[in-house]
Amino acid sequence: MSLETWSRNGWLRPYRTTPAQITELFAIADRDLEDARTERLSTDWQFGIAYNAALKTRILPIALTILLSGCAQTPKPRTSNAPERQEERVSDRYSRDAVKTYELFRTDIEGYVIMLVHIADGESFPMLCRKTRDGVYPIPQSVFVGPGADRWTIICEPVIRNAYTLIHIDLSKAGEVLVMGDRRLRSCAKTPLLSAPD
Repeated sequence: MSLETWSRNGWLRPYRTTPAQITELFAIADRDLEDARTERLSTDWQFGIAYNAALKTRILPIALTILLSGCAQTPKPRTSNAPERQEERVSDRYSRDAVKTYELFRTDIEGYVIMLVHIADGESFPMLCRKTRDGVYPIPQSVFVGPGADRWTIICEPVIRNAYTLIHIDLSKAGEVLVMGDRRLRSCAKTPLLSAPD
């Protein structure tokens, strides 16, 4: 997805930071770097979390160090004979103009809903949306469709209780039922789909 698309969708806007916000970002980056050391996580997740910390701070030396240390690691042998999952990123296909219809579902994530979007080419996929008094809008996220139909993974970092939180959501659809993990999601009233935050 290009920066022009992000700007057009209202996900990219000019912003002036304060010294306090910069201090908070460094604290979040420190927390992420500590989380990246968790051994029970796969190397991919450790790298992703550390890379995310570098993106928050925008410090090139940290990004290069992480990249080089990630590339220098020996891959861990696979412990399963099952084939690796092949996933396709479908969130790049989203634009407000491509939306034909959509359905909204309640979540346990305060201030957010899941939108099952149906785009003009007939494809459907879920997206996490911020709920405002004027409507809903998708936040920046990566949505992957797994092998087979109607199974998705959303990876994003919404603001929850004034802090960014990295989340991983697994969703599936069985008939007309949308399921998050093992819980059936209930639909909620349709509100306007906004192109950008108000």
